[in-house]
Amino acid sequence: MAELKSPTSGEAMRSLVVCFGEMLIDFVPSVSGVSLAEAPAFEKAPGGAPANVAVGISRLGGSSAFIGKVGDDEFGYMLADILKKNNVNNSGMRFDHKARTALAFVSLKSDGEREFLFFRNPSADMLLHESELDVDLIKQARIFHFGSISLIEEPCKSTHLAAMAIAKKSGSILSYDVNLRLPLWPSPDAAREGIMSIWDQADVIKVSEDEITFLTGGDDPYDDNVVLKKLFHPNLKLFLVSEGAQGCRYYTKQFKGRVPGVKVKSIDTTGAGDAFVGGILSILASNKDLYNVTSDIHLTFIGPRLLSIGDEAQLREALLFANACGALVVTKKGAIPAMPAKEEVYRFLKQEG
Repeated sequence: MAELKSPTSGEAMRSLVVCFGEMLIDFVPSVSGVSLAEAPAFEKAPGGAPANVAVGISRLGGSSAFIGKVGDDEFGYMLADILKKNNVNNSGMRFDHKARTALAFVSLKSDGEREFLFFRNPSADMLLHESELDVDLIKQARIFHFGSISLIEEPCKSTHLAAMAIAKKSGSILSYDVNLRLPLWPSPDAAREGIMSIWDQADVIKVSEDEITFLTGGDDPYDDNVVLKKLFHPNLKLFLVSEGAQGCRYYTKQFKGRVPGVKVKSIDTTGAGDAFVGGILSILASNKDLYNVTSDIHLTFIGPRLLSIGDEAQLREALLFANACGALVVTKKGAIPAMPAKEEVYRFLKQEG
């Protein structure tokens, strides 16, 4: 398994991953396998996919920051403090004096389906204005990462687009995790249109199988031709399809393939996809051309053979690492509390190997 070299101070400055979007409080049932209505009690947990990714990267030894808005309330300051305790730069966070921090009730029912109930009417994350952006922080990003929830409502949508433009102009890699939450959108058509509105601008895109089906209007998510003809665009460097316990698929301009998952006993799947994204971005931030055949990748490989610079195997190694990050998260409750450290991932992979 590949082991990341520690970046120099100069590299660390430019290996920053800035995550943009929502951070909220998830309320999860104290008992597993029940619907929200059946839950006897709820426990609060920090949530929000971009924030989860930021913490995941930091836990893996990377450099990350979060930009978003929370309420000027106890929950908002709790979330800011959680980021700080996890060594995530929270200087780009803003606090709204009128709107509250977003809340979401999340349950994993016995049939494996997740159930969501959101309280955002509006919540603070929807009210981030362009004038509140930390432009200097965005300009420092090696990778600028975001989802689609911040595209649903104004003024956050315009702020999202402005932040992307700043990052792109500064030479950042634009990373997009669709993270579809259909109940938040006015309609399925609005969701599809909103998600696809920035599709061609992203350098890296991660989707789930269900999201492929949704975005293509019902096509087979396992068909390579569907991915390559309908979703892979000319500017795209890396397209990833997460398949849960089954692993992931990858598509670049040079190659495509699949990396199997790592078997674990699942307790709570919350945050698994975010841990996967954090895992791959933590490597990509230090190895900008990971997805290119001619890349210069700073990885030291443990094993019987050395891999040639820029070959497909290096991407596969990185994705195996990301799969392991996702697998380890499901063995514990919660997203942020379960995010693994780099040493934990290596130890786990050595045991599996």
